[in-house]
Amino acid sequence: MTDDLLTRLPAAIAQRYKAALPGLRECRAISGRFDVERLRSESVLAPAVLVSVLGLDEDAALAGPHRTVTLQMAAFVITRDRLGLSADAAAAAITHTISRITLAQTWGQPDCGAAEGLSARALVAQGYRQTKAALWALAWRQPAVLAPIAQGEAVPLTLYVSQVPQVGAAHEDDYTVVAP
Repeated sequence: MTDDLLTRLPAAIAQRYKAALPGLRECRAISGRFDVERLRSESVLAPAVLVSVLGLDEDAALAGPHRTVTLQMAAFVITRDRLGLSADAAAAAITHTISRITLAQTWGQPDCGAAEGLSARALVAQGYRQTKAALWALAWRQPAVLAPIAQGEAVPLTLYVSQVPQVGAAHEDDYTVVAP
C-alpha cells in the first residue's frame, strides 16, 4: 500500500463501490476525466465505475503545520443496453447507489474528512448515441491533509485546584489533585 493519498484514495473508493455493486464488470481508479472521446478510445467493460482525483485545491491556512486541501473527486458510470435494461436506466440506478455510499464518507482514510458537495450529471455529448452507452459523472469534494498529524502518545494531564492567596510555587503542597 502506498502513502500517496492521491493514488490510495481512488483505489479505496473503487473497492467500496465494487463491494456494494458486485455486478460491475469493471470498477477501478483512473487518471483524469472520462468522457465520450475516451469511451470510444478505451476498452471499458460495462457496467463500470471509474474513480478519479480531478484536482487539488489548498484550503485557507489554519493554526499548526498541517495544511488542509480539498480534493476534487469524480466517479464515472458507464453502462450499455443489456438484458432488457436500458443503458440510461442502469446508469441512473448505479449512480443512485454510489451517491448514497459517497455521502459524508471518509473511506476509512485517516487523512480524509467527510465527502461533501455531491453532484451527479448525465454526460450528453455529440456522438453519445453512437457509443450506445450511457455515461454519468458523480462529483464531490473530499477534504484531506497531505501530511496527517502522526499518532503519538497522549500528553499526560493532571488538574490541580487551590485557593487564593495560596497559589504559586511556594504553595505547591497546598494544591489538591482533582484529576490525575
